[in-house]
Amino acid sequence: MKNSVCLAGMVAVGLALMLPVQNVHAEPEVHMEVEEVVLVEWREIDEASRYKFYLGDDKLGRSLGGRRFFAYDPEVDWDEVRVDAYTFQGDPVGETEVVDTSSEARLVVRWNEENFDSPFIGVYARSEGGGVSRMVQELREQPHIVTSDVDEVQKVLFGEAVDRPDRRTPFAPFSFENGDIEEFGPYLELEMP
Repeated sequence: MKNSVCLAGMVAVGLALMLPVQNVHAEPEVHMEVEEVVLVEWREIDEASRYKFYLGDDKLGRSLGGRRFFAYDPEVDWDEVRVDAYTFQGDPVGETEVVDTSSEARLVVRWNEENFDSPFIGVYARSEGGGVSRMVQELREQPHIVTSDVDEVQKVLFGEAVDRPDRRTPFAPFSFENGDIEEFGPYLELEMP
C-alpha cells in the first residue's frame, strides 16, 4: 500500500511538471466553441491591402487583404460601419463601404488574459480538395475567430510566446512542418467541440 501511495505521488508531481508555466488553476485557461459570427464583405480599393472597421470612433477590427472579415458582435448595424483603407505601409488611401454581411459558423477561441502575455494560435486545416492550410499567428484581440471552415480544421494549438533559436524575437512555441508539429515550448492542443 505504501508503495502505491508513493507511486501515485510521483505521478502527480511528474504531471505537474509537464504543465505550462502559466497559472494552472485558471478555469478554463483556453476555451474553443463553434459559434455564429458575421462574415463582412466590402468594396475593395486597388491600392489598399489593409482595412480597418469603425463604428463611430470604436474600432471593430481589421483585415489584411482580401474582401472577407469575420466579426464577432452580431448586434452591429453594418450599414453604419466605416471602412478605412490603407496601403501595406499604413498610408491611408480612402474610405470604402460594406457591401454584404452573412452569418456563418466558425470556431471561436477565448483565453484567460491574466495567464498569457503574448499568446499564439496555430491552425492546421485540410480542405475537401486535399489542400492544406497551416497558420500561426500572435493573438492581440479576443475572442479570436478561426477563419477556416469548421469541418476543415484538423488541429488548433495555443501557447505563450517563447524564445526560439530560429527567431530573433519570442514567437510561437510550435510550428507545423510537413504535417508534423515541431515543439519549442509548452502549448495546448485544443479539443474540437
